[in-house]
Amino acid sequence: MHLACDGCEAAAWTGPAPAGGFDAWCERCQSAHAADSAAAACPACGSPLATGTPRFVELWGRLQMLDGALRAWDGEPEPLARLLPMRPRFVSDLTPPAARPGDPDPLAALLEAVRTGRWGDALAVADLDGDPRAHAALAIARERRGETALAAGEWTRALESGEWEQARLARGSLRARAADGAGAAADFALAGTSAAARWNRASLAVHQALAKTPGAPEQRAIAAARAEAGEAPEFWSEPTVGRLAWDLLAERTLARREAGEFTDFDLHVLREAEDLFEHATFWDRAMVLVTYSRLELHGDVSRVAMPAALALASELLAEPAVKGEALAPFAASVTAAYDAAHARDPRRAWRALYLWMRDERLQRYRLPCAACRRGSIGVDGFAGEEPGDESRGG
Repeated sequence: MHLACDGCEAAAWTGPAPAGGFDAWCERCQSAHAADSAAAACPACGSPLATGTPRFVELWGRLQMLDGALRAWDGEPEPLARLLPMRPRFVSDLTPPAARPGDPDPLAALLEAVRTGRWGDALAVADLDGDPRAHAALAIARERRGETALAAGEWTRALESGEWEQARLARGSLRARAADGAGAAADFALAGTSAAARWNRASLAVHQALAKTPGAPEQRAIAAARAEAGEAPEFWSEPTVGRLAWDLLAERTLARREAGEFTDFDLHVLREAEDLFEHATFWDRAMVLVTYSRLELHGDVSRVAMPAALALASELLAEPAVKGEALAPFAASVTAAYDAAHARDPRRAWRALYLWMRDERLQRYRLPCAACRRGSIGVDGFAGEEPGDESRGG
């Protein structure tokens, strides 16, 4: 990976060196080094050397997380809400059917149109012979165009030729999204044992468990859903049973508040549901924080936001790049935000970060250059992208 300044000649490589060992770069000193191992430290300042992707490319994301948590604490949940991933509740498999040698011309044209994303062209193909792959392709084209009822009909016709797990998964997902729980359950039962099929069965079970009670779902229903879904991934954008249950509860509670029906019982249910999460990552706590902020539950907002904000600020201040001279003003602002958060003053905290949230260098995943103090340094290429890259390190 090549790092370079856009205002001077400062540059460095990171990664396995052509002659052995590693090309490395100190994010704190902004200096290049040769390292014997990927875990080497800077000989000048002792900071861990970057021998691959440098850590500073994550600074902008971490800053947005901190700003979002502080603003939600201050009664403005939407900046943080916009950072949350859209996790699927029911997943499908819209992989186009494969063409085969000897396919009739109309079928071959249909499959090619779907493969290349030309949904209108696919739907215009005539003289199809009823091959289940044709119905599947038409179903995919219909769903991609938002014609979900017509798509479900095509999957039904595809299934008339025999069982097909992809068709069951796809039609079941369409039925589940249309609140046809019984139809979805019948399809998911025959959708196989893929991760997608298991997740859909688990998701449907969570939806049905919540529909049966004004409170939190029964623990045995959650346990059964988890057993079906398998190990809960920690990765921030992946769905889990706990994340799904919280999302559904939050939607229900917010709707009750809009209707003027919110009571202390609803708050009790939400607090109890915090224990449904499988993980305690920032993204899990952010879901809780956004919900409480939208509900204007100030005590619960502060309870969740304060530790999250302090942890994020501490992590930022521990980053090698933030300890360097080039980002000393940034470190001062984060320190001010930390102190304000510790004093339970989220408005003063996010205002301390205001200018940095508009810093173009950070937004482009770059750092102020310590060498020239005019430009910014960041990733500008990778080995093999340009002629002569194989000679790097000289």
